[in-house]
Amino acid sequence: MRKEKELREHKQMNTKKIDRLSLHNARLAIMTKMRVLKKSDTLISNLIDEVETLQYREDAYAKVFNDYEEECRRLSKVVNKLEAKVAGLNSQVLELQNKANKRSESMQDYMSRKKANMEKFTHAIYGWEVNEKQELVPNWEQQEVISSMRDMLANDTSASKVAKILNEIGISGARGGTWT
Repeated sequence: MRKEKELREHKQMNTKKIDRLSLHNARLAIMTKMRVLKKSDTLISNLIDEVETLQYREDAYAKVFNDYEEECRRLSKVVNKLEAKVAGLNSQVLELQNKANKRSESMQDYMSRKKANMEKFTHAIYGWEVNEKQELVPNWEQQEVISSMRDMLANDTSASKVAKILNEIGISGARGGTWT
């Protein structure tokens, strides 16, 4: 009996040891799982933060894109209006050019008739005078100067040198100014 009692006690002690060892192993397993869960929790939190950041960026990009599209539509309307104005201005310019060409042709005809009839057609002309009938008549003194100017130019004297010579000898232009 004593042996039986010892055996029972020994069995109980071994059972307690096994229970303690099992508890210790279970505790270690739980702690390991808790560490894994904590890491998983941290990873999940980080992923949630990244997803929220991406959603925020996506919303921001969507707003920027919508604003950009709206601005493009607005600018397109402005460009269309400007193109219409430019087209209108181009037609006005063409119209004004046509009027100017007609005036120019008319003025050229007028000047040609005046020249052909030896009538005054502009302000003072060197070498010519206007008589009481508003006709052009040669000023022979100035005509001689013109002939001298032509001769000097024909002999390779530069125009600026001719002007300098005329100014040095005191010959003035048609309105009394210096030669240039």
